[in-house]
Amino acid sequence: MEFSRLRAVVVDAWTRLSSTGVDRVDVTRARMVEGANHVFVLCSLAHVPFVVYLALGAPPATLVPAVAHLGLIAVWCAGLFLNSRGHFLVAAIAGVLAPVVQLGYLTIVMSRGAGFHLQLVMIGGLVYTVFARRHWRVGFAVGLVAATAAGVLHVLPASAAPHFPVSELWVEGAMVMNLALMAMFIYATGYFNHRYYTRERRRNERLLAEASRLAATDSLTGLVNRRGIEPALQDAIAEGHYSLAFVDIDRFKDINDRFGHPRGDAVLEAVAERLRASLPEGARLARWGGEEFLVVMPGLGLVAAVVAMERMRVATEGDIGVAGELEHVTVSIGVAHSPTAGRGEEALQLADGQLYAAKEAGRNAVRGASLQRVPSRVRA
Repeated sequence: MEFSRLRAVVVDAWTRLSSTGVDRVDVTRARMVEGANHVFVLCSLAHVPFVVYLALGAPPATLVPAVAHLGLIAVWCAGLFLNSRGHFLVAAIAGVLAPVVQLGYLTIVMSRGAGFHLQLVMIGGLVYTVFARRHWRVGFAVGLVAATAAGVLHVLPASAAPHFPVSELWVEGAMVMNLALMAMFIYATGYFNHRYYTRERRRNERLLAEASRLAATDSLTGLVNRRGIEPALQDAIAEGHYSLAFVDIDRFKDINDRFGHPRGDAVLEAVAERLRASLPEGARLARWGGEEFLVVMPGLGLVAAVVAMERMRVATEGDIGVAGELEHVTVSIGVAHSPTAGRGEEALQLADGQLYAAKEAGRNAVRGASLQRVPSRVRA
C-alpha cells in the first residue's frame, strides 16, 4: 500500500514536471518542451550522486568542484523554470552549454581518466530533444562544440592527471559512474523516443479515424453522407437483388423561404430522426444531398421494398415545430429494384425517376419499379 502511494506521488511529480510549459506551445512543439523537461529532470537526478562523490574525493579541496557541480544542477532546474515562462530557446542553450563547461572543467581538474568528458558525446543527441525544429542549427552548433570539446579534452596535456590529491581508485570509480550514467541515458533516450513514437502513432491513428468518420458523416443530421453510404451501396450492387429508394421532403424550399435556413435545418434533423427510427432491418440510410435521402436495401425485392418505404412514409408524416409553429411535413419516395448484380447507375436513375413520379402524383406517395432483366446471350 505504501509503495503504491509512493509510486503515485512519483508519477504525479514526474507528470507535472514533464508538462511544464507545454500549455504555451502548440501540439507540434509539445514534444520538444516535454523532451527538454525530461532531460533537465533526469540530468539533475542523475548528477546528484556525482556531487557527493566529488565532495568525498579529497575534502576539503574537492568541495570546490562539488559546489560547481551543484551549480550545473541549478542550471537544469532553472531550465524547467524558463520553460514554464515560455523561454524555450534560452532554456535549451543553457541546458546544454552548462554541462559542456562543467564537464570540461571536471575533466581538466580530475583527469580524463575519470571520464567526465565522455558525457559530452551524448550532448550531440540530446540537442535534438531540447531544441525546437526551427532552432536545429543552434542545436547542431552546440552539439558540434560538445563533441569537439570531448576530443580536445581527451588529448589535452592538462587533463592527463588529477589536480587534486585523489586516489587512482577514486578516478576509476568516477569512470565507472560516468559509463553507467551514459548507459542509463542511452536506454532512457531510447525508451522516451519509443514512448513518444507510440503515443504520436496512436494519436495520429485516432485523428485519422476521426477525420475519416467526419468525412463520411453529415454534420447536421448525423447520418452518413454520399461517401459514407458508398461501401454499403457498392456491396449491395455487387451482391445483386437489391432495392434503392430516394426519400425527398415535400415542399422543403417553401419551408426554407418562409422560416429561413436555420429552421429548415431543424426540419431536416427531425425528418432524419424519423427516417432512422423507421428504417427496415438490414437497410442503410444516408443524406444524399439537400433535402434528399438514400435508402439502400440489400436482399429486398420490389414489393417488400415498396411496403417498407410506405411504412417509412407514414412514420415520417406529421407535424414538426418550426419557429413556434407546427409545420405538417410529408415525404415522397421513389423505389428501384435490381434483380441482378451491377447496374447501380441504372438503379439510381430509376429510383430518381420514381421519386419524380411520386411528386407528379401529388406528393406524399411512394412509387416503385424494377429494372428489367437483361436476357442472357445464347451461344450459336
